[in-house]
Amino acid sequence: MLKPELGRCPAYDGFYRTYSMLIAINVLTHHLVHEVSEAHLADLLREVVTASESDYARARTLYAAMGLSFEAVQMGEHRGLDLTDVSQSVEEGRTTAKQIMLAFQNYNEFVLLFALFEDAVKDLLTPTNGGPAVKLKESKVMEDLLTHLQGLGSFKRFKAQLEDRTICEDYEDAKRLWSYFVTLRHLYVHSGGRPTSKWMIAYGEIRDAVISRLTDPDIGTMDVREMIEGIEPGERVLLMLPDGLVNIFRNFVVGVMEAVYVSVSARTS
Repeated sequence: MLKPELGRCPAYDGFYRTYSMLIAINVLTHHLVHEVSEAHLADLLREVVTASESDYARARTLYAAMGLSFEAVQMGEHRGLDLTDVSQSVEEGRTTAKQIMLAFQNYNEFVLLFALFEDAVKDLLTPTNGGPAVKLKESKVMEDLLTHLQGLGSFKRFKAQLEDRTICEDYEDAKRLWSYFVTLRHLYVHSGGRPTSKWMIAYGEIRDAVISRLTDPDIGTMDVREMIEGIEPGERVLLMLPDGLVNIFRNFVVGVMEAVYVSVSARTS
């Protein structure tokens, strides 16, 4: 990511620091997952389930070894984790333990990066004179950012930078892409990643709206179009986020933030 000159755009500075840690940890996690064999990783998942079922019994044993008593209402309950969905998927060959681990890591990155970007835009829009923080509605993020940059007289520079740094040929592309990612975010935050019939209708509409704009024959645009077209959600079936889709989101957010930084910095220099 473009390294900032500290103090030129505080909203970008904060985003850059947290983004750096998020990406570094994500890269390390992917590396560690690939270092473990598929069979061992599957065994570890099973062991986690088994261990969770005896948490309280193990605690009572440890307390007893120290000469202490341990009683809790949970002792008499049937407790544990349920990984039936992923276990069946692995056993039936529809996915692997590694793919499941990385898909959930992708989910974590997507949700955290979404929140990080929203906070950065909120910081950018909040008055620097100590005024109240801006209340930002996620569906209006790109519209509010547009209004703010127009007020600064920076939008033309921002738009040119955005076109250079992303697949967006104009600001309407950026707004539609953001709407697409908002729809995915709603799925994971409000439905646990399991599409409802209502969500699938909304998703289909925004997906088609995005695809209709991805007509440029360059390889980057075609790759994005192909990735989005390849997402096939099923009703009440956990939607796993592939690496490619998270990469698209990451590149989009980084492109927007870098365009903001360059355009705002140019104005203040």
